[in-house]
Formats: sequence, structure tokens, C-alpha cells
Amino acid sequence: MLKVAVSTVMLRRESQLASCMTTSGPSSAPRTLKKYPNRRLYDTHESAYITLDGVRKMVCEQQPFRVVDSRSGDDITRTILLQIVCEHETASSSPCFNTGFLEQLIRCSDDTMSVMVGEFLDRSLGAYARNQDVLRQQMNSVMNIDPVDLMSDVQQPKPWQDAAQTVNPHEDRLAN
Repeated sequence: MLKVAVSTVMLRRESQLASCMTTSGPSSAPRTLKKYPNRRLYDTHESAYITLDGVRKMVCEQQPFRVVDSRSGDDITRTILLQIVCEHETASSSPCFNTGFLEQLIRCSDDTMSVMVGEFLDRSLGAYARNQDVLRQQMNSVMNIDPVDLMSDVQQPKPWQDAAQTVNPHEDRLAN
């Protein structure tokens, strides 16, 4: 039962990651989203308001965009992306970041080498995205192992053991 639950969680997580990491690629011109004081985001390309979930879909589809504050004109894209991550983590039944990881991240961000941490995480996720199909196959092969089958495989005589018995059929008696 636990194996099925873990498999279900892993497959759901993989499908979420796959939907965000396997797309055709970015288009050319970045869309501009404006954040107004009423906390609403306006997509100037579509001439319509957009939700954080809509922005998340844009990220998953690798559509380039930037978010600017409507008053100051400051680029607040990072802030919006962090907000999306926070809301997704809060709403998720199986969050991506555990408490220990977040504590480490906070400790590392106070360090003078924090730029290296960000670069390391960026490169690690990039490598994961490039290799996710291989990782998915490996996870599926690990999750599909039945412990009972594994034990029965261990107990089955191997072909080389059968061959040894053929060469020396009295080997068991000689060992005693």
C-alpha cells in the first residue's frame, strides 16, 4: 500500500515537473506584465488581467515575460516568481522544498558566497531538466520493484550454479 502511495506521489510530481520542463522552447519577444497597486497583474500582450496561475503556465510553456511595477517601472519579475513558488508550495500536498532545505537555503543566502549557491541550484535544475527522461525511467524501474519478486530472484538457482552441479554433482556432500 505504501509503495502505491509513494508511486502515486512520485508520478504526480514527475508530471508536474514534466509539464513545466518539456516544452518546445521560448518565443522571441518577452511579454510585459504590469502589476498594479490593487495587486492585479495585467498582460499588455493579451490586453487582459492574468492570475498567478496564468503566469505559472507561461513559465511552464517557457514564454518569456517580465513583470514591471506600474508606478515605478521597476522589474519585479523575481518577486512574482517567488510568490508563485510560495503559493504552489503552500497549496501542494507534497511540497518540493522540505524544512531542512529551506533552512539551508536561508543560511547560504546570508553567506558571502550566496551567488555561487544560486548558480549551483540553477545549473543543477538545468541538468535535471535535460536528463529528466532518463531520471523518470530510473525512478519507474526502482518504484516497480516488488520486494517479494526480489527475494524470489535471490532464492532461484543461477545458471552457473546449475552448471557447477553438473560438473561436480557430489559437491554438497564434499562440503560437509
